Amino acid sequence: MRGRPAVLQFPSRAGRRAEVARRFASAQREAGASAAETWARHFRRALEDLGPAFAWFATYLGSRVDLVSIADGLELARAGSRGVPLSRASFARLLATESPGAACHVIELAEGPTRSTPMSETRRARLADGSAVDIEILLETREATARDLDLLPVFTAALEGHLSEAGVRSALLDAPRAFAQAYDTPIRLEL
Repeated sequence: MRGRPAVLQFPSRAGRRAEVARRFASAQREAGASAAETWARHFRRALEDLGPAFAWFATYLGSRVDLVSIADGLELARAGSRGVPLSRASFARLLATESPGAACHVIELAEGPTRSTPMSETRRARLADGSAVDIEILLETREATARDLDLLPVFTAALEGHLSEAGVRSALLDAPRAFAQAYDTPIRLEL
């Protein structure tokens, strides 16, 4: 049975920043020791290990064909592929918790998701008035996502040598805007 994903708790923002830095240092060592695997695979795995917001960043970076090769983009796009969707009951509970007003109008909810990303799951539903809708539930709190996306500049060293300096800056500055656009969440990043 799957509930809400566990949120990693750190004693402070500095603690989370240190965890991110340690994970990327480890990924860089692994990438240097393994000629068979690409830097993108190690980077993707490191991001997935750090949680949904970072896994989302991997998929975002993979979509930036102006910055990464097609092969690296495809590897990064694999981030956060969840094999087990939420159960219908778990999805309904999250909906009732996050939006009780909307939940009371849902009379039918699809068994499986129509879309599943590192950050959200979407299901078809039928409302009391008979209309069919897609309902998307964020699987990570906005606050946790904002804290994690605020740490994107920590990735600068991990991206050096794989993206140009301008490319790194572009990706790090554009990611919060892209996230806010995709999930209607206002997040700002200062470099």
